[in-house]
Amino acid sequence: MSKVLSSIILSRIKAKLDQSLRKHQAGIRSNRSCIVQINTLRIIVELMKEWHSTLPLVFVDYSTAFDSIQRDSI
Repeated sequence: MSKVLSSIILSRIKAKLDQSLRKHQAGIRSNRSCIVQINTLRIIVELMKEWHSTLPLVFVDYSTAFDSIQRDSI
């Protein structure tokens, strides 16, 4: 029952939600992959290597945090 209700709610808010998200946000949106963002990052890293400059990067694995929730206890 909850999956049906979630699907109905999602279908109703999806269009409005897509309008409010930035156009560069990808990965979790339909018809948008992360390929452009990954290639841009790769180019920046290569340029920083050429210029012998440091480039601090941080990658956050959100799936680890969100997948650790025990949904049965909610």
